[in-house]
Amino acid sequence: MVEPRTPSDLDRAVARRMERGKAIMTSNPGAAQLQALGKQYGIKNAQEILAKVKTAVANWHRYTEQADVSRKSTKEIAGKIKLQ
Repeated sequence: MVEPRTPSDLDRAVARRMERGKAIMTSNPGAAQLQALGKQYGIKNAQEILAKVKTAVANWHRYTEQADVSRKSTKEIAGKIKLQ
């Protein structure tokens, strides 16, 4: 088996394994992996849920301001969040 070279290759490889019943979970699952999990567990509105989560994460900075999160913590969060 050829090793995945990009995040999207990894997502596709994980989705294929999940479809074969060999579900694995990483600490940073991609959209394809989450969609496969939704399909595997019969979550009918998985796409809608993923879209809402993506929107919320994209607006994370607004929430830190509303919650009076310190600048130091905001910078730490910015270094951790990766939007795809």
